[in-house]
Amino acid sequence: MNVIMQYSPKDTYANESWWVIKNESEDRFAKDVVSPWNDDVEALLAVKFYPVDNAILTLYHAKSSQKKDDVNGDNYKGWYFVILSNVEETERYNSYRMYRWDDAIQIMNSLKDLSFKAALRIWKLKKY
Repeated sequence: MNVIMQYSPKDTYANESWWVIKNESEDRFAKDVVSPWNDDVEALLAVKFYPVDNAILTLYHAKSSQKKDDVNGDNYKGWYFVILSNVEETERYNSYRMYRWDDAIQIMNSLKDLSFKAALRIWKLKKY
């Protein structure tokens, strides 16, 4: 499971803090962590957050080519797949069709701030 870690500098003169998303099974949470802005500043683990089961929405471009080595393929340029997954990314649903940018954003807005279960019900109902 992914965990959101908030780190703060060891010295109190710097009031910057930063966040890192890590897998909970990793042992190196607060070991040898330094500030991303200054390598000399050691960090302390301030807070550990567990993400709520909100839906993760991703856009994946559908631009493709019929030739394997053609990196400039123009097939389906400007079209996108919408991907719905849970926080742990153990369940993933890809859209069955491609959408233009505005339509894909509209789909994402309709599923915004929903739990994964609620978003999945709408996803299946609308047959994205």
